Order: sequence, then structure tokens, then C-alpha cells
Amino acid sequence: MGVAWAWVLGPATVSALSSAPERRAGLAMGASWTFHNLGGAIGLAVGVVLYRVQASTSLDSALPGAAAGTWAEEAAADPSRAAELPAEKTSLSASGTPNTSASRHTPEGTVDQATT
Repeated sequence: MGVAWAWVLGPATVSALSSAPERRAGLAMGASWTFHNLGGAIGLAVGVVLYRVQASTSLDSALPGAAAGTWAEEAAADPSRAAELPAEKTSLSASGTPNTSASRHTPEGTVDQATT
């Protein structure tokens, strides 16, 4: 990301300053930086939303025995318990190996005994 900014920011700054009259160079530079920061903030927000949607979809499909999305919300609410949640909500242990003694939640919300 830093390299890309170097490739874009330098030429963009030169373009902004060279296309404006000398008496408006400060205005051109201020506008350039304002739009650079605004674009970065919007781009970051869009990136975070896309990542969250993709991660949520991937996790829900990878853990089909868990109630849809609830375990992720619990992990976000209490990160200190995040490592324990897979063992509680799925047939996986905290280390990612099958946990044969764990109960799991089905999508219907009922609890059954894992048999894997």
C-alpha cells in the first residue's frame, strides 16, 4: 500500500501544483490533500465492509453446525472468549481438531450431541 501511494501521490501532487496558477498553488495543494485523505477514508471504509461481509460469509459456511452468525457476534462482544467459542458452538476444539464430546447448535437453534 505504501508503494502504491508513492506511485500515485507524488505525480498527483505535481499535477495539482503544475496545473494551477502560482498564486493558487496553496489552494491546489490543500484541495489535493483534502481529496487524497477523503478518498483514503472512503476506500478504507469500503474495504472494511467488504472484508467483514466476506469473512462472515466464509465463517458461516465453514462452520455449518453453528447457529448462523451468533457465535461471531459473541466473539466480537467478548474477544477473550473467542478461542473457546469453536468448542462450544461446533464440533471443533479451540485448536481446530474435532471435539467428540462437544454439543453443538444446529441452524434450527436446537442442541445436539456431536458424534464426529
